[in-house]
Amino acid sequence: GWGAIGIEGLAPQFFRVGVTGYISGDGHLGAKLEGSYDILFTQRLILQPQFEMNFYTKDDPTRGIGAGLSELDVGLRLRYE
Repeated sequence: GWGAIGIEGLAPQFFRVGVTGYISGDGHLGAKLEGSYDILFTQRLILQPQFEMNFYTKDDPTRGIGAGLSELDVGLRLRYE
């Protein structure tokens, strides 16, 4: 099992950011950094670039995860509210 603690908020220039730290029962440490930003074309049409990065301190062969930056997810969402 893993335990987690994190913080989420609004950075300067209205960037949404979140940071979460993880610790496993085996002594593995991990961190997740995620962020997004809303670009308004109109009051209802919004483009939202977002990213997520996962870091780990040790290799975990059973889960197929290496030490360092293990995952990078970048996306772009266009929404109409």
